[in-house]
Amino acid sequence: MKVRAVSAEPRGLSWPPLVKGTLVKRYQRFLADMALENGDTITAHCPNTGSMKDCCTPGRPVYLSVHDNPQRKLKYTWELIEMPDSLVAWPTPRFTDNNNGTVTDNLTGLIWVKNANAFGQKTWD
Repeated sequence: MKVRAVSAEPRGLSWPPLVKGTLVKRYQRFLADMALENGDTITAHCPNTGSMKDCCTPGRPVYLSVHDNPQRKLKYTWELIEMPDSLVAWPTPRFTDNNNGTVTDNLTGLIWVKNANAFGQKTWD
């Protein structure tokens, strides 16, 4: 039996250092107000433009990345929200073009074919 070495490094998504806060409200799809632990209330960029209705309960703990780029409109980006049983994330960018006809969904890890007819027309019979 062959034994394969496995890296002890954690796998999965990685983030820059994060600041903890509390969700106050989300609005206009790209914006959310957050109360930081130091008492400041800030507006953060929300990279997920979907409804997120189950992940937008005010009062939930959130984690934000901080950006010092003067060309950004907002200093903070909402990265994670703490739900009852897990953390929910929306990585940026959500999708990566693999430059081989496929796209990787960085949230689920699934790889998708970009061209729906890549293999020609098929039937189920």
